[in-house]
Amino acid sequence: MHPVVFKGLKGKKFLAASALVLAMSVSACTIERQAKGFVMDQQFKSGITPGFDNKTSIRNGLGNPSMTGTFNADTWYFVTEISRRRSFFKPTTTRREILSITFNEIGLVENVNTYTLADAIRVKPRKDKTPTRGKKLGVFEQIFSNIGRFSNAAPPQ
Repeated sequence: MHPVVFKGLKGKKFLAASALVLAMSVSACTIERQAKGFVMDQQFKSGITPGFDNKTSIRNGLGNPSMTGTFNADTWYFVTEISRRRSFFKPTTTRREILSITFNEIGLVENVNTYTLADAIRVKPRKDKTPTRGKKLGVFEQIFSNIGRFSNAAPPQ
């Protein structure tokens, strides 16, 4: 019996092609580690004193925040996230730390909190459509509803 050889690939070419395929397969299994966001200075973080530190001292020590509060700009968030990803799969977050600093009305630190992945709340979005109010148009109404609405007249100035 003759060994099965791909047509056109014989000897050294077959071995080279096999080695290339094997190398690509092994490299696809590597794990990529990615760090995003803020690099936390643990020593400075532990030294933050409510009632003493202010926005200027925090900005000088930690830099600008990753984000501020949506409804209260006096809450600053410093976010650190580390994730890993294997080849083409979705990345998995392995570590997340959020430092939350709240300031009072005169700019002094009022509260300091740290949140991790253990504090995260999983939100499961709905997969169906988001309901909207108003008239529901059919396919033909969507296509033909604009006919006659526009004219070639010059816009008002």
